[in-house]
Amino acid sequence: MTKKSLNLIILIAFVTIVIVGTLFMFNKTSAPTSGTILYYGQQCPHCIKVEEFIKNNNLDTKIQITKKEIWYNQANAAEMINKANICGLPTATVGVPFLWDGTKCYTGDTDIINWLASNL
Repeated sequence: MTKKSLNLIILIAFVTIVIVGTLFMFNKTSAPTSGTILYYGQQCPHCIKVEEFIKNNNLDTKIQITKKEIWYNQANAAEMINKANICGLPTATVGVPFLWDGTKCYTGDTDIINWLASNL
């Protein structure tokens, strides 16, 4: 293999890495992904408001949101507390509805609906 062909292979590899890296970065900054989790409690009136907003705006087809009930599922409740810790929220008073977008926490129906509306 000549030095010229080796340099060409290195150049092609470098360009490929740059293109793939750029595509990956743009994909990461796009709309929320499966990292979005809505924690809720059965029959929680504030949770119902959020659910109605999601339904009325067809958000299930626009944003992938994983929904996790916490009142009857201790594993989900512990997971929500862990997310609250990441966000520096006082875990003793954290409640539902609670949304984790993959990096930030949103609590209460108003904050969550505002976040959802901004991601329509």
